[in-house]
Amino acid sequence: MFAVKAIYDESKFVLDEPVPVKGKYEVVITFTNPVKKDQSKLLEYAGMFDTDDVQ
Repeated sequence: MFAVKAIYDESKFVLDEPVPVKGKYEVVITFTNPVKKDQSKLLEYAGMFDTDDVQ
C-alpha cells in the first residue's frame, strides 16, 4: 500500500508528490482536512513532477 498527498480542487486532484507505482491500481480517496486559504499557493506547483521522478 502506498500513500500520495494531494489537494482536491473542486473538480480535480492535484498531486503534491510523484506516484510511486506504474500500471492500474485500485485506490481509496480519503478527505482529511480542508485547505486553509494560505495553503492554496500549493496548487501552483501542480504537475511539477516528471515521469523520471517515478521509480
